[in-house]
Amino acid sequence: MTRARTPIRRLRSGSIDAPDLVWSHREPRPTSRDARPEGTLNAEFHRLPRALQAVALATLASFAPAVGGATPGPTEGSPLPPVGTFATAGLSHYASAEGLAASPTEVQLRAAWSPTAAGTPALACTAREYAARFAVDGADPTPGVVAALAEHCGLPSAPPDVFAFTSPSVEAALSGIAKAPEASRRSPGALGAVVHPGGAVTVAVATPPSGVVLDPLPRTRTPGARLGGRRSANGGALYLYSAVGARDVQVRPVVTGPEGRFDIELPGVVAADGIARHELVRSEGPFLRSLAVLRLHPGALPARYPTPPAPMAHPGRDGLDAQLLAAVNARRQEAGRSPLTPLKGAAPPLDAWLDAVSAGASGAQPPPIVDDRAWTFARLRYAFTAGVTPQQAIDDLRDTPLGRVSLLDAEDTAVAFGVRPFGGAAGHDVVVASLVRFFAPALEAGRGELLTVVNGRRKTAGLPTLQASPVLDAVAQQLADQAQIDAAAWGRLVPVAGAVLSEREVDAGAFGAGGLTLARWTPADVLQEQALLRKDMHAIGVGLSVGPLPGQNTPHITLVYVVTDRVPARRQ
Repeated sequence: MTRARTPIRRLRSGSIDAPDLVWSHREPRPTSRDARPEGTLNAEFHRLPRALQAVALATLASFAPAVGGATPGPTEGSPLPPVGTFATAGLSHYASAEGLAASPTEVQLRAAWSPTAAGTPALACTAREYAARFAVDGADPTPGVVAALAEHCGLPSAPPDVFAFTSPSVEAALSGIAKAPEASRRSPGALGAVVHPGGAVTVAVATPPSGVVLDPLPRTRTPGARLGGRRSANGGALYLYSAVGARDVQVRPVVTGPEGRFDIELPGVVAADGIARHELVRSEGPFLRSLAVLRLHPGALPARYPTPPAPMAHPGRDGLDAQLLAAVNARRQEAGRSPLTPLKGAAPPLDAWLDAVSAGASGAQPPPIVDDRAWTFARLRYAFTAGVTPQQAIDDLRDTPLGRVSLLDAEDTAVAFGVRPFGGAAGHDVVVASLVRFFAPALEAGRGELLTVVNGRRKTAGLPTLQASPVLDAVAQQLADQAQIDAAAWGRLVPVAGAVLSEREVDAGAFGAGGLTLARWTPADVLQEQALLRKDMHAIGVGLSVGPLPGQNTPHITLVYVVTDRVPARRQ
């Protein structure tokens, strides 16, 4: 018997908006290794090559009990399903209360494994589908296939752990189970099994994910459908992410009541392919944890899943990064987004971070990443995925609402990758860092844009237009340069502005001064400054100073304005 660990779990998403640190999209788990429980199992068990690289699309467990109306069990010894074909009819609902009837072999093996080995309907169905694929392939399914099996069974999350083995007979399997470590059999899970035409039996024991308990929800789109359930752990606020069209995402808060209950009507938005994609997300400090990914189909449920890609030979690191970049930009082009430029210097620290997180160091901080000016980026998102090819890894990420946020943001300008080879199989864990380069406009362009914003508001309010003044521009620029390097100068801005106006012989009857420090260029923010909307002000000067504050590499824009009721003719 062998144990496979899911290396990547879709848990986290977010961003880093300087100067706050917020990140990301999936928490890697250790890559699978032939990790057998202590003790020796019966030699009749066949130890097949193990390389589980299943991507769990969420952390979800539904604990609804199985009731009547179960789908008939499998015909034992019938032909095993070819690639692209499911072994069972699946379940029509997520978190279904009605499951597949157990086969006689499953009844025997479940009794030997554990009294709780029947699991939930969705988990038991997934275990049987997994066993069928393992029986045919002699290896663990690829990430995309595992996702398809879980969805087919109404489980919005691939199981985080799977035990699987093939034995030459049911009797041999029972004998081996009896010798398995007790600790292995005590863990919760669901056992599924298929009997080969020749009499061999393949068994899979899937461990349930956790996070929420969902109420049954049809897998087909239903007008007025509601997503209900109960969160199974404390945490932050809940949100519902929904895919809209080819690229957009709608985000709605989900209100929880007593005992963590929630109930929200699903919006009628759909993706470009007509499938309604929703994702239930929970905030956990700087992280977003994905609790459930739901794909609601417009008509008949899929009878097949796409044939998985053939694992590729490793093209070398440069070739791998190039293929990842091409896959990202192809998806962005389809969505009408501009391509991202590669940031290759970030690869070594991202690789090391991915290794650390995959090894279980979930609290490991992401590495600092800076641009060619040694400035931090205005925003940085991390997204974790996995695949036997770069295309599969990126497509899997794009196929969920939360993944869209990481890949298709219009403001992103750069991207970097960290990779980690699967243990003992073709494919890679991947961390995708999408970045927004810090931007500040040229001085004259920035002044013009800000003046347009301010005068637009003044016009709406029936106020006279402010006139740009070169002498006031010089005063404001002097103040901005001082404030950028000296925090004390920022605190004395208004009195210093008055002194500089007097020094430069700008004898206004009234003046105002103020400013903002901006992590991103958002000139509309100045509209909160009341001095800019005073009726008696007629002239304005603007100063912009750009760069990191002293002792930092996080850039800011220091914006200072000076307004006066007039500028003497001799100074114009």
